[in-house]
Amino acid sequence: MSPRTRGFGAILRPTSGSLSGLAESARPSVAMRKIGSRLEWLNFRRRIDVVPYGGLERLGTSYGGYVVPTHLIAPEWVCYSAGLGEDISFELELIRRFGCTVDAFDPTPKSIEYVSAVAKTNTQLHFHPYGLWGSDSGQRFYTPRDPSHVSHSIENLQGTSDFILVECRSVPSLLTELGHDTVDLLKLDVEGAEYAVLNSLLEAAIRPSVLCVDFHKTTTIEHMAGAVDRLRELDLRPVYVYRTDVTLVAGRHFS
Repeated sequence: MSPRTRGFGAILRPTSGSLSGLAESARPSVAMRKIGSRLEWLNFRRRIDVVPYGGLERLGTSYGGYVVPTHLIAPEWVCYSAGLGEDISFELELIRRFGCTVDAFDPTPKSIEYVSAVAKTNTQLHFHPYGLWGSDSGQRFYTPRDPSHVSHSIENLQGTSDFILVECRSVPSLLTELGHDTVDLLKLDVEGAEYAVLNSLLEAAIRPSVLCVDFHKTTTIEHMAGAVDRLRELDLRPVYVYRTDVTLVAGRHFS
């Protein structure tokens, strides 16, 4: 069974662990939110016209990993990864398996502490404490409700009042700053900031070979799916969808 088929099936068939989690929840509102999320994942998936593509494989953990066409990846690829948290299994697999150098970005305190320590022992992991956004600017990153969690959000997805001020960069700016002509693989797990980042790619006509995005619901499911459709302007075609994770491959890599 392909990763794409397994991913869609996992939405349709809840695991025993997820079902027990619902049963154990003492608050009906929690169960309803989980059911609502599953319905939204299905609605999002139905709106994406996935193109069959072979050679897809998950790199990294079930939490922090992404599905990519591994046969395309080469050591000389320029890889940018934004939104790291405390799981960089995807980035480390790019380095270990393919010999890539990965420029990694996350401005949140827990991630800076964690990834900086790993980068000191891995010369192919280049860490930058920036956020990615549609322009070079300072932005408010709102804190998570649970202080033990890592993720902060420009879009304030969790509706909190506390925030940190961070420095952000656009992808076109990073290409110039880091001396790269293009980016071959771009991963975005940036808590709602992906829409501004993707708009900057469209405006600058930047066409990565592989684009991995975790889309977050900042308005509607239609808006999320529309953002995927717009990437066809860059000839990026969706080849894999699981929940709200989407992998797209450039049309030049289709035979």
